Amino acid sequence: MLRGFPTVSLAIIIEKVSGLSYEEYLYKNLWQPANIELTGYSRPKFNNDEIAIGYQGGKLWGKPTEKKWDENAPYWHLKGNGGILSTTEDLFKWSQSQITDDILSKEAKEKYYHPILRDNEDTNAYYAYGWDVHKTSRNTILIQHNGSNGVFYADFANFVDENVVIISLSNQAHRNFGDINYQLAKIVFDPSYNPTIPVADNEANRNFTEKIINIVLDKGAETAKETYNNRAVDINILEFEINNKGYDLLSENKINQAIAIFKMNVYAFPQSANTFDSLAEAYMKKGDKELSTKHYKKSLLLNPENTNAEEMLKKLRK
Repeated sequence: MLRGFPTVSLAIIIEKVSGLSYEEYLYKNLWQPANIELTGYSRPKFNNDEIAIGYQGGKLWGKPTEKKWDENAPYWHLKGNGGILSTTEDLFKWSQSQITDDILSKEAKEKYYHPILRDNEDTNAYYAYGWDVHKTSRNTILIQHNGSNGVFYADFANFVDENVVIISLSNQAHRNFGDINYQLAKIVFDPSYNPTIPVADNEANRNFTEKIINIVLDKGAETAKETYNNRAVDINILEFEINNKGYDLLSENKINQAIAIFKMNVYAFPQSANTFDSLAEAYMKKGDKELSTKHYKKSLLLNPENTNAEEMLKKLRK
């Protein structure tokens, strides 16, 4: 099935019923009432000099408006499914418009944010109509979602009970960026928190990461740790690359090798909730409930907002 097919179908229905283009319908009924004027495919007549230039893997990708479109909007594989250009200011205006009932009624918002729970969902974490809804460790509600086309990256987090909105936009998607809103939220809500600075994704660190992976697989974890400990002061391994290799091995059912790789990541990044979460998953796949539980608990201790760890611990207890 075409990815995003249900939303594309809804966009087609909107055009047929309203007699307007999908973009014009959104503008008249949602964006204009919210005073949103720099959001859309082409309707705002964007200043081309102000449109972000995308980069992919460090190489120039270009501007979205330079790509081949169906007249004045993307083709139907994307239209209704995404690809709309916007700004941090407009996204913030949309978040604020949801405080009132001027655009969406109270009844509509109740459906929008609180759908009927599906299998494996509860009131602590569920997927609403286009939003991930979570209960934070402070017992407040977080409505969030991120998205990427492999070039641009966007992350939106609305802590509705605490009147805090965090919006991150980037013109080069990168695995390190997925944690930015979490780090910013920790800074906002925890004055004692010291954010972690990611390891630079450069050629030297990539080469060293590959070297460590090969040593773990060929000579064992202890030799890899020794090499890691004796590295130059300006060299380090890339957490996300180690993690990727671990999951590649898991997909090949090479569980013990995956565990060795994940353990190396835990050793190098002992304050990362993600490294412990991945190691716990590998132990879970191996059938070692005790070690899986231990590492999921450690991950949750490092990141109390880790809903995946919470869900996995529930499964392990059952």
